Amino acid sequence: MYAIAGTDMYIKSHQLTENRCTQAWRRKVVYTCVPAAYDLQYSQLAKWSHDDIAVLKVEKPFLFEGRAWRECKYKPAIIPINFDLEYEQPGTDAIVLGWGHTMEWRSPNSTVDLNQKKLQYTSVSILDREECKKHFTNTDMGKQIDDYMICTYHDGKLDDSGKIITSRKYYHRRKSNTTVPWERRRSSSRRNGICQNDHGGPLVTWINGTEHVIGIASVFRVDQHSQCIGPFLYTSTARNKEFVNCILKDLIHTDDIERRRSVCDQPEGAKSLVILRRYIKWTENTRGSLSSNLNIRPQIPISQYTGK
Repeated sequence: MYAIAGTDMYIKSHQLTENRCTQAWRRKVVYTCVPAAYDLQYSQLAKWSHDDIAVLKVEKPFLFEGRAWRECKYKPAIIPINFDLEYEQPGTDAIVLGWGHTMEWRSPNSTVDLNQKKLQYTSVSILDREECKKHFTNTDMGKQIDDYMICTYHDGKLDDSGKIITSRKYYHRRKSNTTVPWERRRSSSRRNGICQNDHGGPLVTWINGTEHVIGIASVFRVDQHSQCIGPFLYTSTARNKEFVNCILKDLIHTDDIERRRSVCDQPEGAKSLVILRRYIKWTENTRGSLSSNLNIRPQIPISQYTGK
């Protein structure tokens, strides 16, 4: 698994060494952290979506200064993480980004690649949690929405620069100078949200004029026609403040693996937050290709996405 920056193109794994940007700026993931309560039972929606968040470390830093990104589409910038619940209130406008499918859930037997060639965004509006839970009859999902999630369903009012959309006739692709008809917007026919392979994408809003990540794409539903529908769920960064801060503090202040904590500090009287850490080993095969010891998860049956 690699972390990649500097491109808005969807680049397949076998093309990483062919693209000049990813050839220079792909970074091997060497360390992952997830809450120990996160249950990797991919066949059960209420299990794998439980506090669906992770922090990764790459082999060496990305450089954000100088002319090092001249081979890429753009020079990336560090984006702040939001830890204030005020900015995930119902009615808050945001955008979500991804390369995933526009509408269709691909069947497990299909080999058709439905991912988008360029990074796309859609404008969304945060939905009240009580209204959101009406669409999920599983009681475990209701608790998760209360404890960890941000929910969106309706059209938002922001474009990808944080400005109010005044006309829906046109929109701009993320990190692109081209203008395309609004009707081709990826959200126009699927209620403004996420779909297959958008998982892990950022939910972003503007706080005092600055982009902030407020959530991470997690759950969508699928109807009887294999179409992605809402409400759409994102793991809240504000509701994982202690977890993220604990990991970042450890990574910044010590490289001593033995000193890194498995239990984060919590407010007095609160339940301890236990962390599951994993160190990833990379190996080179006889043909010179690199691989890691991470397993690729199977595609989840469509029945798990009906929201029941």
